[in-house]
Amino acid sequence: MNNFVNSGKTVIVHNEFILLAQEMCLLPLTSELRKKFNILFLPLTDEGLEELPIEITSLCVPLSGRGTVIYVEAEFFGGVGTQANTIFKEGYQIRKVLISKHAINETLRSLGVKQENGSEEFSALGLEKHRDTDQWLA
Repeated sequence: MNNFVNSGKTVIVHNEFILLAQEMCLLPLTSELRKKFNILFLPLTDEGLEELPIEITSLCVPLSGRGTVIYVEAEFFGGVGTQANTIFKEGYQIRKVLISKHAINETLRSLGVKQENGSEEFSALGLEKHRDTDQWLA
């Protein structure tokens, strides 16, 4: 279990961090975690919001005190999709939400993730391993 302080409150995250390639890690926003923190499923790409909901910001801000945090989401249907993300660092959201077809790779590249063996940054980290977020902890 990991504890993070947020405005005097302790946010308890029961999920495990998943170690990825290139010294990155992932905290999957599973169904359980979304329910616990009242987080909408795909609020940017599915619900059409242009600003990050406070529930996600309240989770990412304290985590970013320990290192850069990227909130990402992707919605695909029939091979066509949209991606969205934003970046938190040192307790602040440092970039507005980016919504585009390649938002995840653009952001990973800007943070120094390197392509490997001709793969895109997303695949270089092994993020294609599971299509369903809950599968990361199964």
